[in-house]
Amino acid sequence: MQYFLFLVTVFLGASTVFASSECTVKSDQRRNADGSQLRITQKQCLDNDSRTIRIELKPQSKSAYRTVLLRTQSVAQLKTGGGSLQDIDGDGMYEYVEIGSCGAGPNCRHEIFKMDQKERKAYLFFDGGYFDFRMISGLYVVSGRSSCCSWEYQIYRKPINERTISEQDLLYRITIKKGSVDSPSAQCFITNKIGSQWFPIDLKDKQLLKLCELYGESYVLNPTDVMEKQNLSFLEEN
Repeated sequence: MQYFLFLVTVFLGASTVFASSECTVKSDQRRNADGSQLRITQKQCLDNDSRTIRIELKPQSKSAYRTVLLRTQSVAQLKTGGGSLQDIDGDGMYEYVEIGSCGAGPNCRHEIFKMDQKERKAYLFFDGGYFDFRMISGLYVVSGRSSCCSWEYQIYRKPINERTISEQDLLYRITIKKGSVDSPSAQCFITNKIGSQWFPIDLKDKQLLKLCELYGESYVLNPTDVMEKQNLSFLEEN
């Protein structure tokens, strides 16, 4: 009876955890929109300071699972590490999202792996630090806190081929600075990169413009006086 309940639990996609005196194993699975299935198994062993993450793909309901990705981490170095299956595109096809090191703020390094269904393998899709990763207006929006009182959104185009997102895909950057006592309205800078510098642009997309309302509906878009005074130095690459 216990064996039957275990099979039902796995089939329904619920997380399953097994524990021993030395290691803890947990697994989860998700069904993709095309009928294929992904399974993640994470084994964490404190005695040898290891966390092993296995991603398996089942192309069809009657086929067997096949390992498409195997990752290892140090438990001591990455206490909040590990990963999960997430649908970052909202298209019903799941990705593997792995958590790396985290800073003092909300940002953590992440590696996102997509599944190449045709080749039946996983490939690195994104590698970088962020708090949130989502799709808006068909573009990837990567956001995180850039200072105590400011937030940054990096907007990337969607690659046509199965490859890693790079700086060449970066279309816009939206930087929002919180208002102060003297200037209560937030400042929202929407820029794109030309050479090594960032210059203001007039963005028409209403969904992306909503990001400027992070600190409230009252904000100043690309304030001219700040742009001219600082010559965009606060937006230049380090």
